Amino acid sequence: MLPDIHNGDIAVIRRNRLTKRETSVGDIVIFVNPVTEQLNIKKCTALYGDTIFVTGTNLPESTDSRAFGRITKNSIKGWLWINI
Repeated sequence: MLPDIHNGDIAVIRRNRLTKRETSVGDIVIFVNPVTEQLNIKKCTALYGDTIFVTGTNLPESTDSRAFGRITKNSIKGWLWINI
């Protein structure tokens, strides 16, 4: 499967601090990777209380919760709103 977001794409992000929105399964989230401490974009595939399991859309090439575990809701910086 090919990635949904490519280098050079323009994305509009709804920032977490500006809304009280809750994450849902299927959301594309922007979060701080717990290993690299860099921003990552992945799809929320499962919710477990205050933690979220995220996966990339290109599973064979993705580094996601299968590698670094679940992320906390506090690590989410925003959600993909529009991908141009």
